[in-house]
Amino acid sequence: MMKDIRDAIGQDKLLTLATAASAEYIDFKGIDPYIDFVNIMSYDMANAPKHHSALYPSENSGSLTGDLAVKAHMAAGVSANKLTLGLPFYGRGGAYFQDFMDYGKMENLDEYTEKWDDAAKVPFLVNKDGIFVFGYENPRSLKIKCQYILDNGLLGGMYWDYAGDNESGDLRRTVYECLRGER
Repeated sequence: MMKDIRDAIGQDKLLTLATAASAEYIDFKGIDPYIDFVNIMSYDMANAPKHHSALYPSENSGSLTGDLAVKAHMAAGVSANKLTLGLPFYGRGGAYFQDFMDYGKMENLDEYTEKWDDAAKVPFLVNKDGIFVFGYENPRSLKIKCQYILDNGLLGGMYWDYAGDNESGDLRRTVYECLRGER
């Protein structure tokens, strides 16, 4: 199918796809000659009490992480310079918190405490009982992920989505500045 699409659109247009973090279900070696890049959806990999977008494994990550997703795509035949790492501008909850919330709407959550998972390299919220209720990204975690992109020779990062950022654009500015080497 990718060959047919490439033949139809020609070489002057980008042919891309967004893929599950697991890198399953697609013959990447077969489509590699026809595609320009792959957006790895390295988010929604778990719900609280697990991180939905951990970069590395921890006791709070699920079975998939951003690093494992990149390695799975490379093992499946995609070169690093054709990979973009997905960066969510929202978080995921679970039984004790709403399932989905944009970063820009998180400003008045005083009843929760922010924690940092140093192994997974992402923040999360706990309730008054210390229960992990919500995993998300912030400028600190995005800076680390952008450095990961640079260190591993990935094509870049993509975020989902622009409207999820706060009014001052803290997340998108972090991504822009970090990937340009300004931070």
